[in-house]
Amino acid sequence: MTLLSSLRPDWPDHPAAVRVGDAELSRSALLAAAGAVADEVAGAARVAVVATPSLHTVVAVVGCLLAGVAVVPVPPDAGVGERAHILADSGAQLWLGACPDDVRVPASAIDLRARSSRSHPEPDGAATAFVLDRR
Repeated sequence: MTLLSSLRPDWPDHPAAVRVGDAELSRSALLAAAGAVADEVAGAARVAVVATPSLHTVVAVVGCLLAGVAVVPVPPDAGVGERAHILADSGAQLWLGACPDDVRVPASAIDLRARSSRSHPEPDGAATAFVLDRR
């Protein structure tokens, strides 16, 4: 079974495949932007993503999944202590999204205009997709 099969390049495009509020991306734009994220995070084991209700979060999560990298969602209202706990506990190696000053892992902004058509190997079906804090 193919991960995210509706994003396969041979599927017809849809102009508003994903919509968050008034913002939207076509299927092809989502795949290309997520592909750029996948290129950036490939090789990491876990990546922290600021979990805002935005296209930035959608693109970051899809990009991580395409690269076979586990997503560590971080609440946008998390305080310094909670962020430190999430990052230490999860072992996140990279931070995607707006980065507070206290975060001590490499960080990268999510550019919705970035594009990549590079393909990534299908992740192992038993691989971890999300690392959630179970408090």
